[in-house]
Amino acid sequence: MPRCAALVLLVSVLVMLCACEDEQKTLGAVVDPSFKVIKPLVDRDTKQIRDGLPKGAEALGKLLDDDPGADVEGLKRALARARAGVHDLAVAKGTFFIFVEPQGTILRSDAEQDLAAGDSLTEAIPDAKKIFEKDAGLTEVWGYCQGLRGVQKGGDLQWVVGAQVKSAEGKLKGAYVTGWSLRKYAEYLEKHVRDHLTETNPKKSKPIPLLYVLLVKGKQAYGGPMTPEVNTKGASDFDLLAKSKDGLFKTSITLEKRDFLLVAKREPALGEDMAIALLISAF
Repeated sequence: MPRCAALVLLVSVLVMLCACEDEQKTLGAVVDPSFKVIKPLVDRDTKQIRDGLPKGAEALGKLLDDDPGADVEGLKRALARARAGVHDLAVAKGTFFIFVEPQGTILRSDAEQDLAAGDSLTEAIPDAKKIFEKDAGLTEVWGYCQGLRGVQKGGDLQWVVGAQVKSAEGKLKGAYVTGWSLRKYAEYLEKHVRDHLTETNPKKSKPIPLLYVLLVKGKQAYGGPMTPEVNTKGASDFDLLAKSKDGLFKTSITLEKRDFLLVAKREPALGEDMAIALLISAF
């Protein structure tokens, strides 16, 4: 190869390497601000449900008679009143608020379009039986109930939190249950991160990086409804919970010919085996 041509090739390679390095720095600069947005939201949202649900269950016990299923519209109104009467629940990000009778059947939600009524919560999520155990306090379980789904297509997982509803005499009437679809909650966090990055973008003429927020439970990652399935599968293949056990995990990944920076960090407020991941790519 002529010396001049070799020099041109070398310069071209160096320019490409510098461009790649600059791009990685740009993507990396998004990581800390993103987690700084997410962390306080997760802390606040989980605390609202954990603090508010026992109070809501107590209020609901005073509003219901001995046969809550006899008047499902009255039950719906009682659910709405109980939630409105507890500030933490009124502003909570739960994607469902339901009343479950002691045998595990969902009698009513507070939603106008009630997709869950008639479903057996304990058949769909066997661990939900723990909610009705003697002297059970606030109970948190994981699983999937079709009527509580947060998305129309694809897999999902639900964080289910229950508190027993009792009469003044201590008779068990059922349980007040809330929680969220992981995919809907991922969508909510993602929107807040994107809004923050847009507002703080120093170069308004340049778009912010493409970013997806994923919630990781065990080895499985869950993204919002608009997150491509290939992205969640690619992230899940990394076993991000294990990779992030010693702190922030970073790596590069190529999905559908697009390069991403993949970052994961454990988030104990969501659960012992939970992490939050970011997929970031330049436009």
